[in-house]
Amino acid sequence: MSPRWTLLLGFSGPVEPEPGMPAGPVLASLARHRPGGAAAGRAAFAEGWVVHATRDWSLAHLELAPEDAARQLLEAVAELTAVEPGFAVAHRWRYALTERPLGASHVWLAGSNIGLCGDWCLGDRAEHAYASGVALAARLRQSLRA
Repeated sequence: MSPRWTLLLGFSGPVEPEPGMPAGPVLASLARHRPGGAAAGRAAFAEGWVVHATRDWSLAHLELAPEDAARQLLEAVAELTAVEPGFAVAHRWRYALTERPLGASHVWLAGSNIGLCGDWCLGDRAEHAYASGVALAARLRQSLRA
């Protein structure tokens, strides 16, 4: 597993351009997040962005303090938009990205009817976690019919 720095940004209004898939050594992806209200002690914002750093940048900056990671990631975001966020916080996910997936959709321990699933089975994306969970659910249903 490899790490990933993630930055959550809050804006008072819509931000252009639309977030997307940036190219470059720092930012891997940007996604719009429409917060539903105040959470975790932060004020409600009209719009938010979830910013993921690249695997290489995250590895190279693994031990940064969250404030320093936020500052550096904000510098990269500033190349895409001139709008200043009203809220910014960085979080390091030390074990975020699967380096070598299992290669199977799930693990099933037939003797105890216990299963394991997750993105690590198929890849490193949320879609992989979903597909893994669906496959394990099908296996569990099959075991309950037996």
